[in-house]
Amino acid sequence: MTNEEFQNQMKDIQDKIGEENSALIMDNIGLLITDNLNMNDSLKQKDTEIANQKARNESLLQVNGNLLQQVSVAEEPKKRQEQKEEPKKAFDFREAFDEYGNFRK
Repeated sequence: MTNEEFQNQMKDIQDKIGEENSALIMDNIGLLITDNLNMNDSLKQKDTEIANQKARNESLLQVNGNLLQQVSVAEEPKKRQEQKEEPKKAFDFREAFDEYGNFRK
């Protein structure tokens, strides 16, 4: 119920019971009006929060999708297997120097 509809309903009740009786319950009516306004403001705030979170979530999903397209998962295990296949060789100083003691090119 919108605030305007709520105000119209309250005015209709006041008209039906008369001014004397409505004066007696005016404090209760005032509390109801104030509570309704607070509730409507809270609902509007929550709706904007939800809309912002949904927009942020969609943005994050799109960015994550783009990142997954850029990163190739299938190539990494092949590289790891190729590295494992190469045996490690011990370093030999005789291969680094020639017969005169100079570095080989």
